[in-house]
Amino acid sequence: MINRTIIKNLREWAKEKDRKPLILRGARQVGKTTVVREFAKDFDQYIELDFVIPFGDMLIPVEVKSGASGSLRSLHQFMDRAPHDIAVRIYSGKFSIETARTVKGKKFQLINLPFYYIGQMDKILLNILG
Repeated sequence: MINRTIIKNLREWAKEKDRKPLILRGARQVGKTTVVREFAKDFDQYIELDFVIPFGDMLIPVEVKSGASGSLRSLHQFMDRAPHDIAVRIYSGKFSIETARTVKGKKFQLINLPFYYIGQMDKILLNILG
């Protein structure tokens, strides 16, 4: 019942001409991803990211991973469409910057940022992007 109400509200939001960006927040494991996937069935495609942060004239995709590894499928899909070549992974590993390649072959710079560096993300992006 609640799920149907949320989907109904999302569909109403999608019809608004001057709608604001949608931020879906809530505790872990309460069904946010399920709701997004159900809502996404109304569209040909969607990309599910943890965050997108504005930086200059760019929108930088950010994926948060609990471990040192994990799929970055949505980040790669975003990067295939992005007019820039910078993305961020926040995770439990070490700081590094690597050249990555999407499934479609686009090269991009992936900033691997340990959890304890999150407060330095703007400085790191500024240093990398000039």
